[in-house]
Amino acid sequence: MSKKLSIKDIQNLSYSIKLDKDLFRHLINMTPLTWGTTSDKLNDLYREDISSITVDLSIVSATKRD
Repeated sequence: MSKKLSIKDIQNLSYSIKLDKDLFRHLINMTPLTWGTTSDKLNDLYREDISSITVDLSIVSATKRD
């Protein structure tokens, strides 16, 4: 990436979010790792007791090199 871009800034962002059962189900359904999963395995995941997740991002600002 650095051969084509000049990195100007990197900001790290981390936060936690509480999940209810519906939000957890939506999160599981949008995760590409579960798209080919069987219904039985998805139902096992839906029964997990996960009440929060942590989002950890690195936001990179860059410009295209000449």
